[in-house]
Formats: sequence, structure tokens, C-alpha cells
Amino acid sequence: MKRLLTLSILLGTLFPGVYSEETGWNYKQTTLQSFYMFHNSELTIDGTAIQSEDVVGAFSANGVCVGWTYATTDINGYLTVPTVGDDGSDYSGNYLASGDIPTLRVYDASSGDDSTPETQ
Repeated sequence: MKRLLTLSILLGTLFPGVYSEETGWNYKQTTLQSFYMFHNSELTIDGTAIQSEDVVGAFSANGVCVGWTYATTDINGYLTVPTVGDDGSDYSGNYLASGDIPTLRVYDASSGDDSTPETQ
């Protein structure tokens, strides 16, 4: 029992889950990762630029969350959305496979809705 507890703590530390309280979106990190970068002017909600309190999520074709980030941009105005892929872990079977392209969704904090963003 003690070994199982130690192993659980170790694996939980090595592969932590990432959870968004606002949306409930969550994923666990894997060894296969990629990042999508967008200029803040490229993502809008109803023609209005996304705000820093909004959340941008990435989803696999079957609707599984494979990454998310707050819509805060770096000093050059870019937003980086992390994504994870199926690396054979027992929890990553529905994550992205090589060549898959995620679907983006934006959680609009001002309205509490999420939708597919408009890109320009």
C-alpha cells in the first residue's frame, strides 16, 4: 500500500493535470507537446478582440480538451496555446495523434459562453 501511494504521488508530480476553474476544461501533460501561436488581433469574439480574462482551449476531433491557456499575450502581442498528444500513456488515448489539428474554443469570461473563435 505504501509503495502504491508513493508511486501515485510521483506520477502525479511528473504528469500533473492542468485544470481551468472557469471552464472545467482539463488535461494531463504528456511527453508529446506542441504550441500554437496567434497574434492577439487574430482571435475575436463577435468581432471584438478576446480579453485577458478569456480562456482559449484546444480540443481533439472527439471533443477532448488537449490544452488551454488564458488569453493573455506576451510583450509582442502573441498568445501561445499548448496542446498535448497521445504518447501511449493510459490517459492519453483520446489526445491528438501525429498530424491531427485541434479545434479551438474561446471561453468569453464576460458572458460565460464558449464558442469557436473567429480568425482573421
